[in-house]
Amino acid sequence: MTTAQSRMLHVLARQRGLTHDDLRAAAGVQSLTLLGDDDAWRLIERLKGADPRPDAHSRRRRIRGARSLRAGELRLAGDATTAQRRTVARLLGLAGWPPEKAAGWLWRRHQVRDLEREPIPSATLRSAIVQLESILDKHAPEWRGPIGGTT
Repeated sequence: MTTAQSRMLHVLARQRGLTHDDLRAAAGVQSLTLLGDDDAWRLIERLKGADPRPDAHSRRRRIRGARSLRAGELRLAGDATTAQRRTVARLLGLAGWPPEKAAGWLWRRHQVRDLEREPIPSATLRSAIVQLESILDKHAPEWRGPIGGTT
């Protein structure tokens, strides 16, 4: 790892409220000095929220059913919660759109390519939830269930 990469990692960590231990855990090493240049670059890209894999977004992924964090995974400060991801997936399912249309809507409106794995600011998914609820209120008002009890 170069000196510049080390500085960048620490700046990004500080911006996201991460400790040095969090960085080591995210890198999967006992010491950051053990990181190679490529591994450091991948970690920097993860912290920035970009995916360094060249083909990461070329395949269509299912956007339903967000998953929980796995052991050793890192949730960045301000990242969307699993509950928010599940809510967006559920609302997209209720909209009845084909997966391609739902994925296109998420990308066009919120620049989200992968609801399950991509770091997404919490505010972005809050906005998506409000928009999806508005769409459902307009086009499928029964989605919330009966108001005021059963009749």
